[in-house]
Amino acid sequence: YFGMGDGDFFDMPVMALDLNPGDQREQEGGNERLGREGSGRTFDFDFDGNADLIVGYHHRSYHTPGQTRLYRGNGNGTFGAEFSVIGAESLSAGRFAIPQRLCPRFVFGRN
Repeated sequence: YFGMGDGDFFDMPVMALDLNPGDQREQEGGNERLGREGSGRTFDFDFDGNADLIVGYHHRSYHTPGQTRLYRGNGNGTFGAEFSVIGAESLSAGRFAIPQRLCPRFVFGRN
């Protein structure tokens, strides 16, 4: 839900990203089960002014190796369907740290 800027939120949710676009179980009345993860964090990794998303993605269960994925931001609160896999598949795909801006005035390429 996007914020209205006054502490309230809009009533209509926006789907920011579908981790399982090919999974038809949700459309068939079931629940999506594959690719669950609660590790998503945002940061402007490519310094284009749009927040990007890094997320740990587990293919089947938390007991099989998963991927750490980077999704580029579209600039409107959503993320592109294409992603980059960061590192090798791992059981620790959802354990990562994101950079922290040390200087709020820093602009990539112009400092």
